[in-house]
Amino acid sequence: GGYSIFSRDGRVFNFDTSGTMERIADISDQINQTPGGGRPHITLRSITRTSDRDMILIGENSANIWHPVMIVRLSPNGTVLMAKTYARENMDGTTSLLQTRDGGLLLGKFFNIDQSGGGKQILIEKTDTNNSIVWNSTLGICRFTFCNNDLLGMHESADNGYDIIYQSHEQTNRSKGNMPVDIVYARLDNN
Repeated sequence: GGYSIFSRDGRVFNFDTSGTMERIADISDQINQTPGGGRPHITLRSITRTSDRDMILIGENSANIWHPVMIVRLSPNGTVLMAKTYARENMDGTTSLLQTRDGGLLLGKFFNIDQSGGGKQILIEKTDTNNSIVWNSTLGICRFTFCNNDLLGMHESADNGYDIIYQSHEQTNRSKGNMPVDIVYARLDNN
């Protein structure tokens, strides 16, 4: 019934429904076991709520010289339930992720194509429990010279398919009031 605020430096502030702060959880301290460190260790990229009210975060671990990407599962009050480190090259460009029923991940990434019909496209990757890519699919329609395709949401359906919702619009410097936006629903099977 309350709400949480996540800071970029890896802290979670929990509030009740009246706005009274109940708890501060430091993700960095829980993961790195170095309480009171002066420099933030976890820099957050994105947050996704799971169906059971937990949260999954994508972050970079600045405590490691290579700055690997971490996926952290948190309880609603900010307690770290699971933290896994992944090679940076496997996670670059990831803006959304979904933990799938089979223990793998569905990663939503973006990449740019610098040619007509290009612009910002979406790459959906399905991984297994070892973070090996099982399949990938590129999404993005374009009615213009260059488009931006922005991932809005991903969901795993009951029959192990995946529902992807994204929007596509012209990549331009014009006033945004004139830009048509297409909302696209894509259904991917498990292949």
